[in-house]
Amino acid sequence: GNWGWAIVSLTIIIKLLFFPLTAASYKSMAKMKAVTPKIMKIREQFKENKMQLNNAMMDLYKKEKINPLGGCLPILIQIPVFIALYWVLLASAEIRNAPWIFWIQFPVVLEKITEEFKNIEKNLSNYLLQNDLNWDKVINPLNEVNEILRWSWGVISHLNAVNNSESLRDIYSKFLPEIISLSNKFGQSKIIYNSLVKLKETNNFDQIKNRILDKEILEMQHRGISLQKNDQEEFNKISEKLGKLSTDFSNNVLDATNKWFLILNKKSEVDGLPERVLELMAISAHNHLKKDEEVDIKNGPWKLSLDIPTYTSFMTYAT
Repeated sequence: GNWGWAIVSLTIIIKLLFFPLTAASYKSMAKMKAVTPKIMKIREQFKENKMQLNNAMMDLYKKEKINPLGGCLPILIQIPVFIALYWVLLASAEIRNAPWIFWIQFPVVLEKITEEFKNIEKNLSNYLLQNDLNWDKVINPLNEVNEILRWSWGVISHLNAVNNSESLRDIYSKFLPEIISLSNKFGQSKIIYNSLVKLKETNNFDQIKNRILDKEILEMQHRGISLQKNDQEEFNKISEKLGKLSTDFSNNVLDATNKWFLILNKKSEVDGLPERVLELMAISAHNHLKKDEEVDIKNGPWKLSLDIPTYTSFMTYAT
């Protein structure tokens, strides 16, 4: 079996079981949204008399057949189930470092993004010459490329953070310089920068779109768009070096965290811990000490480490 697909399947099954409740919740919220104008009118009409206001609201709910708590109750029923599932998975030793999948062909993704970058610059150059810039032609292509990069590299970064291993470290370290280089290439593109600036200057956008443009322009300035070519090359080298140092530091901290442990031999040192946690710590100690006899959950020894399931449970329950 595969723990990754088992968790995905279990989550889907639970969501399907709760679908009637979820559907009821959305229907109730939709009804409440539909009568919101009437509710606002009633509140305005009876704002000086709370009793009349409450009576009018109750009459409206009865007339429209709406339960004011109908949108919340189905969600409240589901919350304990998913919280319990989260904590069970968090405390399960069997799934730590278990393999799942790695379906992203990242070199292909990088090639696609690089090609898209060339197309964006080509199209924006034409739009600048023709003075034919608009929001859809400038922002939408950039957002599409950013989403591709965010979802693909985001998966690798997340896996490296939560399931750190030598193979994932190698993959992360291998592609990190290319990601930094690609980000700087976008951030130092004169064509993209000029398009963003001109788009802002020649249009009277609302506050939200202006904030988006200001953010994009400021990020490009922080990436060295105003630097000379030689300075940009030096900036890019420093960026890659900083990325490597940051990754090495994170790996060193994680290695130091994983190496720390404490063997507990006294029952009083593990008082209050649930049996499931004791079992986890006893198995961990048995494997570490390489004992021949069977694991003794009640009498130990137990291994305390800084991995999240053990550390969190120990700090929560140990007396």
